Amino acid sequence: MGGSSLNNIDIRSVLRHRYPFLLIDRIVEHQYGEMVVAVKNVTNNEPWTTGHFPENPVYPGVFIFESMAQAGGILFYDFSQKDGSERPRFAWLAGAEKIKFLKPVVPGDILRIAANKDIMAGNVAKVSCTAYVDDQKVATARVLYVFE
Repeated sequence: MGGSSLNNIDIRSVLRHRYPFLLIDRIVEHQYGEMVVAVKNVTNNEPWTTGHFPENPVYPGVFIFESMAQAGGILFYDFSQKDGSERPRFAWLAGAEKIKFLKPVVPGDILRIAANKDIMAGNVAKVSCTAYVDDQKVATARVLYVFE
């Protein structure tokens, strides 16, 4: 894919998630099977802001992790197969390790997620994910996937 980006329609063609649980908005970089960079625009117009926390909203850590997991799952889809000859490889979340939340994420932040393949063996893959706001690292995790 290189330098062009993928929009929400492209993302929905691969992920089964839908509102309110589709937690990435754009793919800004994608190298099939190797790495992906995704973006999530965190806004005040999302359902979680009413309860986490009403006077001082903070994007929930589980949503940061889910954004990372969704980005990592897209890493294994070849968007160059536009003719529909390839059935999307759906990556099921199978596990996570070394999850760390380093800084809070708040409405107005643009969460940038970098996901890099660590290991791929048969029907299983491990991906290292790092989430940033601006140049500040806000979370890290290693995510395990199995493929359908």
